[in-house]
Amino acid sequence: MPLLQKFLIALLILLASACQNEDRLKFLNPNGTLTQSFKVEFARTPSQIKRGLMYRKSLPQGEGMLFVFPDSKIRSFWMENTYIPLDIIFIDKDGKVVSIQANAKPLTRTSRKSSAPAKFVLEINAGLAESFGIVPGSIMQKNGF
Repeated sequence: MPLLQKFLIALLILLASACQNEDRLKFLNPNGTLTQSFKVEFARTPSQIKRGLMYRKSLPQGEGMLFVFPDSKIRSFWMENTYIPLDIIFIDKDGKVVSIQANAKPLTRTSRKSSAPAKFVLEINAGLAESFGIVPGSIMQKNGF
């Protein structure tokens, strides 16, 4: 096998493994200890953000949806057309958890707001934030997004 072909194969393997790691989010508790990592689906476009996890009947354990906004401001989420009970974690531009709306009840129009400006919002299965020790002050490690 020619050297260039070997190099290209190695490069493709490296790029594929880097892409797989991009969709994992790690959280550190306020003292810096790793608490948990999640496989996330990104919602970046207006249509992805508007739809979120609506109409889904389940969310695999250890997975979530990360909403990435272009700016930081007070965020408000509701659960209309969302069938899964969720923890809604609001995160500032630096990756610090600013507030959590735990156990958001499905199929409601109740507004659930962040207590401070947030650039990111992570939705995970209800109860996981508490069970994994994710609290205000925890840090989300961003991987270049």
